[in-house]
Amino acid sequence: MADFINPVIDILTRLCGYCAKWADSIRNLGENVNSLESASDQLYDIYHDVKMKVETAEQDPWLTVLQRVRGWMRREEELRNQVEDILKQGRQEIQAKRFGGCCPRNCQASYKLHKMVAQKLSDVNNHISKGHFDIVTEKLTRNRFDELPVDKAVGVESTFEELCSCFVNNHERIIGLYGMGGVGKMTLLKKFRNEFLLKIPYHYTVIWVVVSKDADEGKIQDAIRKKLQVQDHIWDNKTVDERPVVLYNILKNKEFVFLLVNVWERIELLKLGVPSPNDHECKIIFTTRSKEVCSQMDAYRSIKVNCFTPDKAFDLFKEKVGVTTLTKPHVSPLAK
Repeated sequence: MADFINPVIDILTRLCGYCAKWADSIRNLGENVNSLESASDQLYDIYHDVKMKVETAEQDPWLTVLQRVRGWMRREEELRNQVEDILKQGRQEIQAKRFGGCCPRNCQASYKLHKMVAQKLSDVNNHISKGHFDIVTEKLTRNRFDELPVDKAVGVESTFEELCSCFVNNHERIIGLYGMGGVGKMTLLKKFRNEFLLKIPYHYTVIWVVVSKDADEGKIQDAIRKKLQVQDHIWDNKTVDERPVVLYNILKNKEFVFLLVNVWERIELLKLGVPSPNDHECKIIFTTRSKEVCSQMDAYRSIKVNCFTPDKAFDLFKEKVGVTTLTKPHVSPLAK
C-alpha cells in the first residue's frame, strides 16, 4: 500500500508546488508591472541625456557620433514601444480581475503576461547598464572627402531635390538613378556629392566607385579599401575570400554612403564586403541605364533622370556654342 501511496503523495506535492508558484506569479503581476514602468522611465531619462549630447555634437561638422551610441539609441526606441504594449496589456489585465480583484479572467494568459513582463524588465535593466557613455563622439582627423570636378548641371534641379529628399528618408536606403546614356546621371550624382553630402553637418564615409560594363569585383573592392585606407601590405596578403571580410569588419562600424556609377547588372554587396542597408546605417546610391537594374539591386526608390526639355537643351547648346555665333540670322534656325 505504501508503495502506491508514496508516489501519489510525491506527485501531489510537486503539483501543489507548481500551482503555488504559478499563483504567486499571477498575484505579483501588478508589482512587476509597476517595476517595469519604473525601469522604463529610468531608461528614458538616460536616453534623453544621451540624445541631448548627440544633438549638440551634430552641430559640429568635425565630430561624428559613435556607431555604438546610435545603435544603443535605436534599441532604446524599439524597447520603449515594446514596453508600452506590454504595460498596456498588464494594466488591462489587472483592471479586469474578478471577485474583488483577486482572480484573473484567464489564468494561463495572465501567467504568460507575467513572463513577458519579467523578460522585458530584464531587457530594460540590461539596456540601462549599457547606456552610461563617457563619450558619444569622436573627432574627425581629416577632411571627409574632396569635391569632384563637375560640369555645370543643367535641367536637373527637380531630380536633385527628389534625390536629396529620398536621402533624408531613413527608410529609402537603396536609391537608383536611371535614364538613357548621356542624360546627366553622373553629373547629377557629382552635384549631390559636392553640394549636399559635403555640406550636411553630419559625417558619412563617402565611397565613390565607377563600375565598368563588365563589373570587376576585385577593382570595386580595391577602390573601397583605398578609401578606407587599408594598407597595401595588409591587403596584398589577403586571399580573394578574405578581402570581403576585411572590408565588412571596417564598414560595419561606420555610417557610410556608397555611390556606384554606371551599373549594368546586379552587384552582390555582401560579396564585396559591404553590409546590407537592411541592418546597417548606410545608403547605397547608384546610376544605371536600365530601370530593370534598379529592381535587381533591390532599390527602395527608382528615380528617372529625364532628357532635357527643348528649352533647357537649347540653353545648354547656347552655353557650349556661344551666344555670338547663334545671333547670326542663318545660324539660329539651324541651331534650333
